[in-house]
Amino acid sequence: MMPHFGYGFGGGSKMLLPGVAGIESITHNHRIGEGTGPGKVRDNIRRRDSEEAAEMAQLDFVINGFINQDCDITELVCGNLVCAHREGAKYARKHYSTKLVKDADIVIGNGYPMANEGYKAYHILRDSVRKNGDMVFLLYTPEGCRVHHYNGRFGTDFGGRGWTKTTYIKKPWKMRRVLCVTPEIAKADEYYYGEGSEWVKSWEKALNLLIDSHSSDATVALYPTAAMQISEENSLNQ
Repeated sequence: MMPHFGYGFGGGSKMLLPGVAGIESITHNHRIGEGTGPGKVRDNIRRRDSEEAAEMAQLDFVINGFINQDCDITELVCGNLVCAHREGAKYARKHYSTKLVKDADIVIGNGYPMANEGYKAYHILRDSVRKNGDMVFLLYTPEGCRVHHYNGRFGTDFGGRGWTKTTYIKKPWKMRRVLCVTPEIAKADEYYYGEGSEWVKSWEKALNLLIDSHSSDATVALYPTAAMQISEENSLNQ
């Protein structure tokens, strides 16, 4: 149960819708934007829709797990799909909360432990970087982005029902540049990280690009498990 920009936090009913639901239900659910955002649960209509579907399916018990930076389980919150989720959210707000380095010249987000969904680090990186700074994603995952049947890309100019050419990191950007570091470059993944993002195969190459653009006293913020970190500010969302 980690921070999620669509459902506030994962876990709970999300395992059923969208987890194992049909594409028609997923499409309706994913097109709900009201109340969504990192840490937002109480007035999140997308989550409410998911919970209603889970109740209709008579899902009556859930196990919500929480992990640390080593991917070890640190806590379990179990029970009714809604009540256990709300209690889990209280724990998650403290467990994943991270103090922001604000107005950093360079922000670096390690995609671990979800490098195949490393773009989930976007919110904490965006809130940390200064205007016209550099945003760097470390994406060490041989399979590239995971297959997403709703908003995934399946060809050069088409994809699932929710596919767009810039699914998550949409322009206009606050930052000057987005760098993606991955030994296995997959240009098909570019749309997740924004049209015009720069892709390099090594940290050494990225470092050289950063050195060329910044002075030696540049402020650098590194978020080591960025895909599951949430800013203190967003952790206070209800």
